[in-house]
Amino acid sequence: DELLRSVYGSAYEKLRARISDLHPELDAIMTEHCYGRILSRPGASPRIRELCAVACLAGWQDVRSQLRSHIRGAILVGATEGEVRQVVLQTHLVWGYEAHDSAASVLETYVRDKEH
Repeated sequence: DELLRSVYGSAYEKLRARISDLHPELDAIMTEHCYGRILSRPGASPRIRELCAVACLAGWQDVRSQLRSHIRGAILVGATEGEVRQVVLQTHLVWGYEAHDSAASVLETYVRDKEH
């Protein structure tokens, strides 16, 4: 729960309510299994794990809101905007330019919205 709260920051309560509304067991899976057992285990920092999530999600066209959440989460747990930009920049090597352009658009929207 601590890592989940760190990654989602002020959006934590809203996220938990939304996931619980979908299905209470899904909320338990997310908090206990995904963030509790998997993402909190030793071996990589939350910063590295969130940057990996950004790289993975960048390849999927229909998960823009999740990508934005993990871009925000990466920054909240210590990644710099420059590090996130580099991860997104490298995605064209695996996912192609269309996916890269989409991910870059999500990042630019996040940065613009954050500044206002």
